Amino acid sequence: MVLLIIFSVKLRWFPGGAVAPPGSNFFIVVYHLILPAIPLMFVLFGYISRHARAGTMSVLESPYVRAAYLKGLPPRRVITHHVLRNALPATVTVVFLQIAFMITGLTVIEVLFTYPGLGKLTLDAANRHDVPLLQACALLVGVIIMGLNLLADIVHAFMDPRIRLGGRGVSVLKTRARPAAERESVVRAAVEAKQFVRAEKRRRWRFVLRRLCRRPVFLICFVILVFWVIAALFWRWMVPHDPYLVSSVNVLGGPSAVNWLGTDELGRDVLSRVLAGASTVLTIAPAAVALSMGLGTFTGLAAAYYRGLIDDMLMRTVDVLIAVPALLVAVMVLSALGSSVTVLIFVIAILYAP
Repeated sequence: MVLLIIFSVKLRWFPGGAVAPPGSNFFIVVYHLILPAIPLMFVLFGYISRHARAGTMSVLESPYVRAAYLKGLPPRRVITHHVLRNALPATVTVVFLQIAFMITGLTVIEVLFTYPGLGKLTLDAANRHDVPLLQACALLVGVIIMGLNLLADIVHAFMDPRIRLGGRGVSVLKTRARPAAERESVVRAAVEAKQFVRAEKRRRWRFVLRRLCRRPVFLICFVILVFWVIAALFWRWMVPHDPYLVSSVNVLGGPSAVNWLGTDELGRDVLSRVLAGASTVLTIAPAAVALSMGLGTFTGLAAAYYRGLIDDMLMRTVDVLIAVPALLVAVMVLSALGSSVTVLIFVIAILYAP
């Protein structure tokens, strides 16, 4: 929205729509798609770069990379032949999932830039209660996402030769029975090692906190976070106006001494509505993230540990959940069960657990 107002309305550098006039050449079509592509580029750039950074850092700390440096291999060869081959497969999987999201789930971008895409078509079908069209959109989205997931698995297996389809479960090594004295010494050593690890973790946390407190950016972000938490808890005493009070006098008013952030199309104070909405958001978001993280972590660990048939069943279930459009599921569940906070938390958790 900000890019649309600045570069299309104010500066007039780019057109406001994503669809070029009929009969336009290739360059005109690309020119109309530049502005919608900019927010997508920033979102995907941050998401993919963080995954690539995490994978590369874990590979750089692995023993075989250190051994390659100790052998005297050139840094360029170590990076291209040892680091990238092991760090890129996970990033490639994320890229394929993001491609599926860009094809099927860009409803906001399509509505803002009036682009007749699949997400806008699904939203229009949901608003018109067009069940056959919703079923067709869901089927098409499912086929696209399942196909891209299959392609991502094939590319991942091709890039990482350690992956074997239909692997067996993890076997537990049997050890001989140890004498009592030896067992006591092992237990004592394990307890001492555990205490040392705890002390080392506390020391690292104190070191990290000291380093963070010396950075102004961290302090500013921390103050903003504390402000929104306080606003979510005590918004009833902080709002300057009633957030639900409708007024026909000051509609779409700009910022002023009375309305710091202006008013909306119904004359309601924007600042009061933001503070009131923070309470709901900061209630739903942590609960949904915690629940989805628990479900996703448990499913991933179970699939990785047991492998075989259980791995295939769990991962195919995850593929089905990914293939179903989130907007379609949200509309169906909220229409059937109501729009309560509890239902919304469970819907978000189930949709984002995969």
